[in-house]
Amino acid sequence: MEVSKEAPANLRQLMSEVEHMALLRTDLAALDAMAHGALFTGIGADSSVRHTVPVGERPKVTNPGPQYPNVLVPKLMCFTGAVKLANRYGNCEPATCACDICDGRGLDRFDSPDGATRLESEDHNILTWREWASEMATYRPGADRQRWWRDKCAASVERYALENQRIGVSSRAGFTPPPPLKAWATLPIASPEQSPTVSEPTAGEAMPPEDKF
Repeated sequence: MEVSKEAPANLRQLMSEVEHMALLRTDLAALDAMAHGALFTGIGADSSVRHTVPVGERPKVTNPGPQYPNVLVPKLMCFTGAVKLANRYGNCEPATCACDICDGRGLDRFDSPDGATRLESEDHNILTWREWASEMATYRPGADRQRWWRDKCAASVERYALENQRIGVSSRAGFTPPPPLKAWATLPIASPEQSPTVSEPTAGEAMPPEDKF
């Protein structure tokens, strides 16, 4: 399924202009939606429930073999395949994570299709984005929250070049910022008059296969 380049801006407009909207079965777009007026959102625990396939279309399967986890890389704010991470960090120190699950360990350790590894990666993912949701809740709904989210995304985009330089690869061979992340980092925030009044995002207990907040 092709994703329009205008999708991030269009989704923001929808969330800002229509009251009581919710966004489910998605990825970090859930946080962008919360910053722009969504009533609540849900991030899928794994890639199969982070996207909705339109009626009449089939999900794209790039690898029909064993399915490996997709890991949320905190500094880069992106979900990346576990095998790709293991290969990219094969000859250098991997990016690490300080969440309670990882406890400073490398993010290259999830390259196994077994159930225990998948569950550990999903727990890591949830703890990572929940920390961001909790931080978002400390900002007032509207322009303050949107500005925090934009600045966080912009800082993450800048880290891509630094991470590629650290591991000694070119931007073409290394990490590339996803188009939605670049859009969130550059799209203008709403004016005070346009800023919606929304409820505070909360980070409750995990509810697989989709975690709502």
